[in-house]
Amino acid sequence: KESALYRAFDDGSKTAGSAATTNPSLLELQQAIIRHIQRLPTNDHCADCNSQNDTTWLSINFGVVVCIECSGIHRDLGVHISRIQSLTLDNIGTSQLLLARYMTNQGFNDVMEAKLNAANKPNPSSSMDERYSFIRAKYLEKRFVLRTCTDEHVRST
Repeated sequence: KESALYRAFDDGSKTAGSAATTNPSLLELQQAIIRHIQRLPTNDHCADCNSQNDTTWLSINFGVVVCIECSGIHRDLGVHISRIQSLTLDNIGTSQLLLARYMTNQGFNDVMEAKLNAANKPNPSSSMDERYSFIRAKYLEKRFVLRTCTDEHVRST
C-alpha cells in the first residue's frame, strides 16, 4: 500500500526514472487533472493580471495559474515563496496538481485579494514594474488578504 501511495503522489522532483515516466496510468491521471485545471472557469486567465496569453504556468506553492509574464516575477520571488512549473512542459506531481484543482484562481484571489481595489490590479497591458510591485504586495506582504482575526486576538490566545 505504501508503495502504491508513493507512486500515486510522487512529487515529480525526480529525474527521468520518476513514476510518471514509468507508469502510464499515473501520467494519464496527471494529464486528466491538468486538463481539468485548465478548464476551470477562472483558470483560463492569469491569477495576477487577468491575461489570457499563455496561462500555462502553475505556482505549485499556491495552486494558481499565471501567465508567462507574471510567472517570471514569481520566479524572482524565489522557490520558497512561489515555485513555478509549466503545465505543458514539466512533470508536476499529483499532489501539487490536486492543490491547483481544488484551489482555483478565484478561490485563491477571494482570500488574497479581498481588500484589493479592482482598479489597482494589473491588467494584461500593465508594465513589468507594475506587475512586480503588485505580485510582491500580494504574495510577500499579503497586503490585500482577508483577515479573519486581529493580530491582538492572535497574541492573546
